Amino acid sequence: NHLIIPNISRILHIHAYIHTSSSRLSLILCVLFGQHTLRERETQTTFVFMDSINRNNHRELQESIILLLSRWYALQMAIKNQWGGCDSLHKSHQLASNLFSWLSKSNEPICVEDLENILHEFMLLTFNTEVEDGSIEQVAEQLIGLHEDCLLRQSY
Repeated sequence: NHLIIPNISRILHIHAYIHTSSSRLSLILCVLFGQHTLRERETQTTFVFMDSINRNNHRELQESIILLLSRWYALQMAIKNQWGGCDSLHKSHQLASNLFSWLSKSNEPICVEDLENILHEFMLLTFNTEVEDGSIEQVAEQLIGLHEDCLLRQSY
């Protein structure tokens, strides 16, 4: 549902609320515009709408990456046992930040093998840990899924 309130003297406030219920996404976008032509209002509405979606999309991607890494047993064991030193937790946060940066800036499909290599090298070089339980491949595939979802939401 979209609620747009045009023809107000100045741009006063922009609010975007996203409410998810029963697999249905309702977006209520309330935009208060100044005196503009209909075409200008439509352009501004689209811009504000897309900007709001992109911000929400990026926030969801970032939260999903953090959640995924928090459930990765091999990484959590490395953090808990400080296999990367006393700053192991900080190193895991840096991994999440680097993955978010890479995935959010890429508008092209990402090769799962590239992600597997990144995760493998990170665990080996940062935590001196060789992960052989198949979890690197699983995490890489899940990251690919998150990236594809992000791209799909951007295309709408």
